[in-house]
Amino acid sequence: MPRHAYGASWPPRKPKTRPALPCAQTLLDSVAGQFDDPRQRIVAQRVQGAIHYALMQPAKTAAILLGAARQIAPLDVGQARDALLDALAASWVSGRFAAADALGADIARAARSIPRSPQSAESIGDLLLDADTTLLLDGHEAAAPLLSRAVAALQEAPINSADLLTWTGIGCWAAGALGDDGALYSLASRLEEQARDQGAVPALATALIFTGASELFAGALGQARALFTERGAIEEARGDSCSVGQVLVLAWQGQASDTRAQAAAAARAAA
Repeated sequence: MPRHAYGASWPPRKPKTRPALPCAQTLLDSVAGQFDDPRQRIVAQRVQGAIHYALMQPAKTAAILLGAARQIAPLDVGQARDALLDALAASWVSGRFAAADALGADIARAARSIPRSPQSAESIGDLLLDADTTLLLDGHEAAAPLLSRAVAALQEAPINSADLLTWTGIGCWAAGALGDDGALYSLASRLEEQARDQGAVPALATALIFTGASELFAGALGQARALFTERGAIEEARGDSCSVGQVLVLAWQGQASDTRAQAAAAARAAA
């Protein structure tokens, strides 16, 4: 039976303090560009992006963070690249709904124009950003060695790393791009565990996609369905809808007519 970050009550009730997020979003949207110190401004913009992400607005998150990275890059390359990695994570989630000027390729071009400083140590975030940039701009063949290196480094990263949630979410995409089912399962399971421990609902929703897919690939359809159902409950509690996982399970079972009907319903909900 899946473990739940919310204890015995599931699906979670919407917390009474939920309106605080839109209020904070409105406040930050109005003042984030008014800080004179660019370093303070990027901190405000990254918080602003995190709030949009928590409100299921990843396209806005990517656009905000991409703009912030471009502004801070002349002063702090490390901060700029961190913001770009967060933007890239948001762009993977938003997919075709991303803002026209904040697509994955736009973020990748910005990352390529802001290389890591030779004086700074290469972090796992740098490895992931450079690998995904190469994947988006140069294709799979060129990116494969970089993706493999990034995934291997991530699997050896300390569990208590402050950046682990962002890194692992992107690492799951990287493992999927490599077709490395073992690494995908390992990273997705770690992401799920850490997200539950920290009560990080957006990260948990992402993790459940990957753990569900891993179980599906292994032929554990019941467990995959349970994980996708939990993910759907999270999205429903947040006022959204997601049934793509159930579509995959139906397809895996060979239920063609039900698959087409469920897929059509999911497309209508996403439109």
